[in-house]
Amino acid sequence: MSGLSISGNLSGIIEASAHHSAIQALDMLRSSDAAYCVITDACGPLSLATAADLMALEATAPAGLSDLAARLPELVVVQDKPETLSPREVRVLARLISGRGIGAVLVDDGARPVGALPKDSIGAAIDLADLRISGRRWGPPRIPALEFVCRKCVPPTYRMPRSAESEAPVCRRSYFHGPMELLGDEDHG
Repeated sequence: MSGLSISGNLSGIIEASAHHSAIQALDMLRSSDAAYCVITDACGPLSLATAADLMALEATAPAGLSDLAARLPELVVVQDKPETLSPREVRVLARLISGRGIGAVLVDDGARPVGALPKDSIGAAIDLADLRISGRRWGPPRIPALEFVCRKCVPPTYRMPRSAESEAPVCRRSYFHGPMELLGDEDHG
């Protein structure tokens, strides 16, 4: 496996304010060519939802999406640079979204959302021979894990930094949430 091109697999997104109702966001999504709706509030992206996700919330018509945050899909974010995800990064993303009801990973440029990387594209890029059965971490023990979670966000926000920095990233949704937690093997799906 040589990796996964981000730009070659990027799906369109629209942005909807968390103040909108699920019905309003669904109408916006259906009237666009996009497959995903990024729900945002004053702090930034809150969730990445599909039409099916929004239809499941439709019964709560008058409620704003910010009031329904706990029922929205969890957010997994990856940066768009470098352009190609390494085989390890693809496996990490697959593990993060597996079993969490997440349809896609939000791709950002470090400041704003630029698109969504669908679950199917991630799954298609995984070489079945590379998958491992055990829950043990492979590789040298000093190599840091690339997965972090902010459990103070509702829904939780996951981030996979793509640099060699050794410090945990600070939650982008709220500076007051502080550094994100290192996601351990036991936390995967």
